[in-house]
Amino acid sequence: MGLFQTKFTGSFLFLTFSTVIYLFCTVGVGVLISVLAKNQITAMLIAFLGTIIPSFIYSGYFSPITSMSETGQLISKIIPASYFMSIVRGVYLKGIGVESFISELLSLFIYATMIYGLAILSFRKRIG
Repeated sequence: MGLFQTKFTGSFLFLTFSTVIYLFCTVGVGVLISVLAKNQITAMLIAFLGTIIPSFIYSGYFSPITSMSETGQLISKIIPASYFMSIVRGVYLKGIGVESFISELLSLFIYATMIYGLAILSFRKRIG
């Protein structure tokens, strides 16, 4: 399948569901940044420096989270991309089922709930 001929071994439906939850998390971060930023340039810089770069460094994309320092491992726990990367690797390459990723899905749900809650509270304070 694709350029590198990797075989998809897991559940496409579960991977799609996980992707939608992850997208809720990342869109929520964008909404929160947009609510807090004064203008579009500021929001773009905050999004790039505060989310995109740390997601690449601490998600396990380049190096395993277990080989990071304790500080790096702690930072990876607050980045939703690290949970999503775990799910993608497990489902796509290993064919691991839903039951193995309950904690990752729960973490993504909690993260999305907290981010949207903060965005809503910040937006109301700004209007009022």
